[in-house]
Amino acid sequence: MKQLDNRSIEINGEIIKFDIDIRKIVEYRDFFVILLREKKEVPNNIIAYDYCGKEIWKINDIVQAKIPRGYDEIEKN
Repeated sequence: MKQLDNRSIEINGEIIKFDIDIRKIVEYRDFFVILLREKKEVPNNIIAYDYCGKEIWKINDIVQAKIPRGYDEIEKN
């Protein structure tokens, strides 16, 4: 996985583009997590992908909030 610019990444030759800026990428052994963020709040703005480029989940799939909200930061523990 390689970040090409502030709105796109490349995974195994496939380019994934986002409409929102990539603020941060946190990598793990089997997957990575992207935080998308702008000045205004962006709901459902954390997305996990495997290293084949398949989306695994978005944050609201995990949190299951009744009102989707945006997050400002992610960190690896």
